[in-house]
Amino acid sequence: MSWNEIKGKWNQYTGKVKETFGKLTEDEIVASEGHREVLIGKLQEKYGFSHDEAEQKLSQFVNEHYTGLAQHKELDVTGQPR
Repeated sequence: MSWNEIKGKWNQYTGKVKETFGKLTEDEIVASEGHREVLIGKLQEKYGFSHDEAEQKLSQFVNEHYTGLAQHKELDVTGQPR
């Protein structure tokens, strides 16, 4: 699934984003409107990630939840099993 597809259906995905990235508020998630760079910036701000690390975490999230490419175990934002 492309990022444009995710943006187009953003309201459907906000719950999973909040579940995975619990430090982000629902308002921040909704206000980002699925803009990838805004989300990366929020992940940097809330989790102290570098830009590359935040980008990797967001890509991992998309792969796990929306492309079916992930393994069948759930990981939290730090990469640890839940």
